[in-house]
Amino acid sequence: IVAPVLVTLALFVAFREDYTARLVLAGVIYPVQLGLVLWALWRHPSEGRADRMVAAGIWLQCGMLVVRAGAALSGHMPTAGLLEESLWQHATFLTTFITVQASSFGFIFMARDRADAINQRMAARDPLTDVPNRRATIAALDRDMGRAVRSREPFSLMMIDIDHFKRV
Repeated sequence: IVAPVLVTLALFVAFREDYTARLVLAGVIYPVQLGLVLWALWRHPSEGRADRMVAAGIWLQCGMLVVRAGAALSGHMPTAGLLEESLWQHATFLTTFITVQASSFGFIFMARDRADAINQRMAARDPLTDVPNRRATIAALDRDMGRAVRSREPFSLMMIDIDHFKRV
């Protein structure tokens, strides 16, 4: 986590006098770092729309940074400074704000979805044995019995009553 930040800091200090080089570095380094976030979202997707919101904001930001770096390399971008008023600066700030908003809402939705999943698991399992409780067992029986009826397959159920279960 710290290494990319230190490398970025070192490169930006080394090119502190060259605004175009800093634009190109930002257009390469930041999309790579944002790509790692996209990779993590792809590897561990959440249910619902949360990861899509975060990914959309990140793709938008990556695209803007790469286009901006290309414009700086080709000489089509003013290089007077960060606060110079231009279409490029407006577009960069706008995509940054959209990315922050989309990612913030996405992360909020992800946290809520994960909390809901944890609550559903806690509501369906016995905390001591981690065995499905009565409610989860009835839901599973309804689901499996319905599947057996639809597919016209036999269905059997075996229940075991264990005496002195707490000792077991």
